[in-house]
Amino acid sequence: MKKKPHLLHQDMKELMILDWSMLCTDLIQEIAVFLLAGDVVDYIGLRSVCKAWRSATADPRNPTFHVPPPRSWIMLCSDGDAADSRHFLHLSTGKSLRLRLPELDHHKIIGCADGLLVLQDKATTAVRLLNPFTKSLTHLPPLAMLVEGELDHVQVTSAAVTFSSFSGLSTVMLSFYHLQRLAFANVGDGEWVITDRLQNFHFTSTLCYEGRFYATDYNGSIAVCDIGPPPTVTPILIQSFDLHVMNSYLVESAGDLLLVRRYYSSAISGGFVDTSKFEVFKVDLSGWLPKLVPMKSLGDRALFLAQNRTLSVSARDFPGIRGNSIYFGVCSLQDSAGVFHLEDGSFESLSYHQGLIHGGKAGKELLCRPFSLFDHLLCYCEHKDWSKGVMYSGFC
Repeated sequence: MKKKPHLLHQDMKELMILDWSMLCTDLIQEIAVFLLAGDVVDYIGLRSVCKAWRSATADPRNPTFHVPPPRSWIMLCSDGDAADSRHFLHLSTGKSLRLRLPELDHHKIIGCADGLLVLQDKATTAVRLLNPFTKSLTHLPPLAMLVEGELDHVQVTSAAVTFSSFSGLSTVMLSFYHLQRLAFANVGDGEWVITDRLQNFHFTSTLCYEGRFYATDYNGSIAVCDIGPPPTVTPILIQSFDLHVMNSYLVESAGDLLLVRRYYSSAISGGFVDTSKFEVFKVDLSGWLPKLVPMKSLGDRALFLAQNRTLSVSARDFPGIRGNSIYFGVCSLQDSAGVFHLEDGSFESLSYHQGLIHGGKAGKELLCRPFSLFDHLLCYCEHKDWSKGVMYSGFC
């Protein structure tokens, strides 16, 4: 007697010969909306399956189609890459992609935010936002209209972007180290608008959180930045001066806004002033005035802090990264990089990140391959070296 095939095996066989290109358009579009809300790369992958699926979904390169920024993606240092290609890392899944970016032939990178690259045209100084996955370019005014004199001496230290899901328009904020002022421009504006200097407030960290721009200074005071007009920077939380605070950082971590204060060691050994501790606070913005709530643990999160940018990742997604820890870059000429563990307040040295001093001038020690994941994440947070494609110690 002939044995009948198992029903499950039969169903699987029928499933394998199903023509997926015949899937109904409404279902394809529903799946596409779900994927686009999570990651534009998954949306692009769906469109690449077949012609029918591509025809049923909107082209993300169409300027009338509002694609959200690829927020969880960062571009890694290009050390060793071809001139027009870069590696990108997804901070939530660990997925990586290598993309060709011919746009870099005529532009230099001056910033990045929410997975977008902020480019400056080498010939005209025009600023453009590049989505590296859709290749769409958004045009912004030239920097030459903003800065008088030699533009090469003006260093953009950080950038932040807000995005409207309704209009698709973006507002870009640039922070300038030497000017100690912020510049804003909306997509379609003819010129940048710039804030006045804020007395006794030296910008060290800026970011966009829940659609608003925030900044902190060395001591950990926090200001909110509005484009206006006129553009304003308004302190909303003032910290009393503390001589032992080395630097302060704003970090978005697991949906919360955090303030991290970094302290000098009271002891000086061998000419180096080491970091003695970190304090982490959740910035509670629910009330009329913001409050700082001390945090004793980051859970499985690890923070990466350096001069220009900050990151938060889950240690569960990246083996080798320790949760409830802070990975920090070099902050001064007499400091070294390392890892601070909140659980017991201990430090782990990253000795090969130590800056060198040659003849009284700051030197840089080139890191040796293979680069670790935290090498790349710390380098990403050091814009000056990262934008040049150099894997250095984070010394700036």
